[in-house]
Amino acid sequence: MNALGAALSPRPAAARPVVLPRRTLAGVLALGIAVATLAAWADQLWLPMVALLALAAGAVVVTRPMWALCALVMLLPIRAIPLRFMGFYVHPYRVVLVLLFIALLLQARGDWYRPLLRARLTYPLLALTVIGGSTLFVAYDFGWWAKGFLQMIACLGVYVVTLLLVDRWSRFTTVCACLALTGIVHALAGIVDYAFCLAGLPSLSVPAQVMTYLAPPRAQGFMADPNFFMMVLLALLPLALAWATSFRAGWRRYLWVPAVLFFTALIPMSASRGGMLAAGLLLFTGIILSRARRGLMGSRDFERNWWRASLLGLAVCLGGLALVFAVSPLHVARALQSTDFSDLGRLSEGRFVVYARILTSFVHHPLGIGLYNTIVAEAGIGKFAHNSLLQVMAEMGVPGLLAYGWLFLVTLREILRFPHGSRYSVWLVALGLGILGVYCSGLFVSAYYDEVLALMWALAGAGVALAQRENGAANPVHKAEDDLGDVPSVAG
Repeated sequence: MNALGAALSPRPAAARPVVLPRRTLAGVLALGIAVATLAAWADQLWLPMVALLALAAGAVVVTRPMWALCALVMLLPIRAIPLRFMGFYVHPYRVVLVLLFIALLLQARGDWYRPLLRARLTYPLLALTVIGGSTLFVAYDFGWWAKGFLQMIACLGVYVVTLLLVDRWSRFTTVCACLALTGIVHALAGIVDYAFCLAGLPSLSVPAQVMTYLAPPRAQGFMADPNFFMMVLLALLPLALAWATSFRAGWRRYLWVPAVLFFTALIPMSASRGGMLAAGLLLFTGIILSRARRGLMGSRDFERNWWRASLLGLAVCLGGLALVFAVSPLHVARALQSTDFSDLGRLSEGRFVVYARILTSFVHHPLGIGLYNTIVAEAGIGKFAHNSLLQVMAEMGVPGLLAYGWLFLVTLREILRFPHGSRYSVWLVALGLGILGVYCSGLFVSAYYDEVLALMWALAGAGVALAQRENGAANPVHKAEDDLGDVPSVAG
């Protein structure tokens, strides 16, 4: 049994830290490396490579569904290395997702859908997906709509697969720890790749055309967008701190130090103005919770780690920003561009110009203009909204706003009702803070649905359900069965 650390359990002596099994970690990393390698060669050898990938991933999915889920977790943030298949680009994680869902259906019991029906987030998420699909009838461009709707379906698939597989304590903590490791690995990769760019070496993620207009080189890792990069890292930072909290001894209890250093150092490197403000809001919220009264953060160790991480992150971020702004006038120009009310073209127009266009579009199109259609010239906007609420208004109109509000309220209710004093508490607090980080980023990034967010929705819902089932079990045998993995699973 993979258990959380002593700080997370009512009986510290009986708990152990969350350590990813070596075979699981090796399998996940091997599959991730294979997918990335095959994707790099797919333009020339797409047919045999995709076939080999499908066979390897299918074998792993059928025999080890949890390995496949962990591989899916580590592949989710990779958006810059798509597979090219018959003229279409498909992200590697979607290949694993489809195979995993098929394998689950083949092995599932007749009542496999019941966990989905019991999860409160299922209904608003379904409503948002259906409304997004119905915008086909008002979309200016079918191709852009199809791209947006495919991502919504992928989000729903990640949510369903996670909810079906995470049905016990060991699986819950394994996926959370894998997600925390994913954030640390991607942050480090982003820093190294950005250093290559500054040193004049070949960069895997910084676009070559970035210096052709007035903008600094921006770190974006393998996520194809600097703002999305920072949003994902902010979502995973609390989980990295929770994972470090699970270790009572050894070097791994200090994992929060490199996590904070990597994540906050990337804020000036990515030149993400929204990421900087969202990080400040997230860290400040954690400070308030950790200083308010005991119990809100799940454990005293997590409170202390968050307080230390906030101070360290503030110092690193302020120092990095001061250094970058002192030596790079392009960053200063980019910061001032946020308040530019002029309309000087696509690359230089200020945020307020885009906001005004979206509000005008909403008045004329109360049912929306279609998923991803804000960048279609005929729509009259010409750019993403850089605000999730405004993006929903533009794409899905009034129905989308209602569904998004419903999803937001249900998410808050799910986060706030976590059982205090259980072994799930710290992980659920970390998931709640991570989801809050996504919503804070949504003030500056158009990301009202995303696969990483869907994964965290599912983990939060599964964790709350498991904790309530464990606390409410009248027979203590139920708890032992859950720990031993004897509870019936959709994966058998």
